[in-house]
Amino acid sequence: MEAVGSIAIGVAIFVVAAVIYSRFVVKNATLESLLMLPDEQVLFEETGVKVRQEGAQRPLVFISCTVRATSHRIIVAQKALLSKRQVLRLVATYSDLRGEGADLSRSLRAACIVTSVPRPQITVTEGSPAALSIPLGGGALTSGQTMLIESRRLEELVTVLDRVPV
Repeated sequence: MEAVGSIAIGVAIFVVAAVIYSRFVVKNATLESLLMLPDEQVLFEETGVKVRQEGAQRPLVFISCTVRATSHRIIVAQKALLSKRQVLRLVATYSDLRGEGADLSRSLRAACIVTSVPRPQITVTEGSPAALSIPLGGGALTSGQTMLIESRRLEELVTVLDRVPV
C-alpha cells in the first residue's frame, strides 16, 4: 500500500510540474511573442505549410505551419488547436557559422527546437515533394534528425536564402 501512495505522490508532482511548465513556458512560445534580433528583417513568409521532422524512430508531421525566413533565422510555427496563436516548433539560426546544432537547454526553455546550422548545410531534397532540408545537428535532443519544409513556394524561399550573406 505504501508503494501505491509513493507512486501517487510522484505522479502528482509530475503533473503539477507539467502544468507549471505548460502555463509559463509553452504559453509564451508563440510566433507572435518571438522577439526579432537586432537588424533582423523578415524576407519570406508562407502559411499552410507541411513540415516533417525525420530521423527519429517515429517521424513527426506538423500541418498548417507558418514558415518565416529572416535575415538570420528560419522559424517554423504551427497553428495551435482551438486558437489563433502560432506555437513555435523550430527556430534555426543560420547566420551563426559555428553551426552548433540543437541545444537541449535552450530548447527546453523555449519549448521548441532551437538550433544553429551553417547556411551551406541547408539544402533542397530531391523527390516528390521537394523540400528544404535543415539538419538539426547532434546532441541528445535531435541527433541525426532533419526538418523538411514542403513549401509550395520552395523556389522563392531558396532564392531568398541564397541572397542572404553567409
